[in-house]
This record gives sequence, structure tokens and C-alpha cells, in this order.
Amino acid sequence: MKDLKNTVVCAAWILGLLLAGWFLWFFTETPRERELVQRVNRILAAQGETIILSGIPVKNRRLLPLGTEFMLEADGTFLVFPLVSGGVALSCGALIDPQGRVERLIPLGTHGEQIFERIPAGILNAYIHRIEGGKTL
Repeated sequence: MKDLKNTVVCAAWILGLLLAGWFLWFFTETPRERELVQRVNRILAAQGETIILSGIPVKNRRLLPLGTEFMLEADGTFLVFPLVSGGVALSCGALIDPQGRVERLIPLGTHGEQIFERIPAGILNAYIHRIEGGKTL
């Protein structure tokens, strides 16, 4: 009986921690998106890009599994997503025109710029096709 009681108490603690983590994640979505927009805008400005994210997230269920999509101040959207190649993950952005085509992929950060040049074109094309098709990676 004592083992059962200890197991139930342990399971309740784990469930409580998971529930608390979920509540924190759910209720901090807007500040996290705002911080992401500010960081991406700073990175793009440092790279000399003229792209500016408006800060309005696109609630597009089609691209939701891929990353976070934001409206641009100009026409189109910008998808922030992780690009994984050869066991290395880097933050990347895709400039998407109003017709849903990827204009170009932009590495976010200096580390990403160095690695981006060495990623095979086939992997980049696979990401482009998946983004344009709205399929999960």
C-alpha cells in the first residue's frame, strides 16, 4: 500500500509540473512572438536586408508545423524555421511572396551564414518545396 501511495504522489508531482509548464508556454505566446520579431528584425538589419517583419503572426494552419510565419510590412510573409542539415540546426527564414512561392532562404545569424554556404542545394530545394507545399518536415 505504501508503494502505491508513493507512486501516486510521484505521478501527481510529475503531472503538476507538466501542467504548470504547459500553462506557462500557453500564456506567454504573445511575448515570445514579440521577442522573436524583434530579434529577427535586428538580425536582418545587421545583414543589410530591407525586410521588416510587422510583428503580426499569421495563423496559417498549413505552415504551422514548419515554423512561425509573420506578415511583412511589404507584401508577403516571412517564415522563421529551423533548418537541419548533417546534424546541425540553424535558424533560417524564408521570404514568401503573396502567391505562396519562396523567393529566397535567408540564414539568421553569422553562424548560419557560414554554414548556409556549405548546405547542399538538394536539401535547400527540399525545404523550399516543403514550404511551398505546406508539408511538415
